[in-house]
Amino acid sequence: MTNLIRAFIAIDLPEPLQQTIRLTQAGLKSAGLKMNWIRPEAIHLTLKFLGDIYEDEIRFIQQVMDDCVSRVPPVICLLKGVGVFPGIRKPRVFWVGLDGQTSELARMSLFLNEQIQRVTTNRILAETRPFKAHLTIGRIRSELDSPRLIAGLKQFGMLTSEPFTATEIHLYQSRLHPSGAVYTRLGISRMMIDEVLP
Repeated sequence: MTNLIRAFIAIDLPEPLQQTIRLTQAGLKSAGLKMNWIRPEAIHLTLKFLGDIYEDEIRFIQQVMDDCVSRVPPVICLLKGVGVFPGIRKPRVFWVGLDGQTSELARMSLFLNEQIQRVTTNRILAETRPFKAHLTIGRIRSELDSPRLIAGLKQFGMLTSEPFTATEIHLYQSRLHPSGAVYTRLGISRMMIDEVLP
């Protein structure tokens, strides 16, 4: 086996949506919410977190990605609403939700889960939690003031954006640094508009 790489498969966000997230984060900060905010340009819609993969597994994962995008047309989505995981009492993640053709995103995530488990002969296991289309915009490391959190959720609960069309999925390497994660693209698969398999 070759070197291990921490990796994930995701959809990039266009600049207008990054700007919407930037403004949302600024509004939440001004409301007094303190957390580790994710840089908008580093936010992705994760379809499959892989964890540590071997370099010689990249080509097999790329094949699965290519097969995946051959089965769906470009996917139209938009930002909609905000929330926290796992719940309001002990929040750990602050997220922005997605709406639109999210069932297609779930279909892609399921396919990637099953097929990557197959090509890595069960070394990378499928995610058991149901797919929820969301974007993590902040991580909560300490206890938040509940009234401020509730007020922030209400203030941005009706958040929406213009729709965007996802036409590519990317394989990224993630390197963790004190200043935040640094991502390097390892692979890309583009959705075909006219040729879609059943």
